[in-house]
Amino acid sequence: MLVFTSQSQEKLMQTVMVVSSLFATMAFQVGVNPPGGVWQDNFKEHMAGKAMLAYEYPNSYACFMFFNTVGFLLSLFLILSILATAVPVTRNPRGLLLPVISWLTIMTTAFAYTYSVVVVSPKHMMAVTNTILVSVIVWAVVMILLAVEVVAAFELSRSKKDLEIMSRLARVRLRLLPNAVGENVSNV
Repeated sequence: MLVFTSQSQEKLMQTVMVVSSLFATMAFQVGVNPPGGVWQDNFKEHMAGKAMLAYEYPNSYACFMFFNTVGFLLSLFLILSILATAVPVTRNPRGLLLPVISWLTIMTTAFAYTYSVVVVSPKHMMAVTNTILVSVIVWAVVMILLAVEVVAAFELSRSKKDLEIMSRLARVRLRLLPNAVGENVSNV
């Protein structure tokens, strides 16, 4: 059984972040520049700028792009979830700035990936394009839920701190109240 100390957990998270970043980079590059490259010229059978693999091996291209997209989106999910959990949530609204910017950056990267894959995929491969679009939409919904969770944690921490302050004030009032009541009763 492995026992993690906070230091080993931090190293593990750093390692996962680096590996996830490498996977995301690789998957993005392969999505934008598919294996075999793109056609450089227009012919009756193909168009310039479209993936050669899609024309020569359409089934392989479909599988490849599906798995590449899933790997890319999972890498982005790992990166964002590590960033979301690594940032301490504070009472200060600026505490949300890093998670929100990270979320926007990762979302725009995913949309750029999707757009480039759609552009590189030939029109006869609409099933691939639609699958990728659906995958990204599902992933975006999960990312929105993660963002809502971060905001909810922020609000919860604010309300907990507000409740803590209010309970401290109430305890101070209770300590002072018996003395004030006792003095008032004895003066009457």
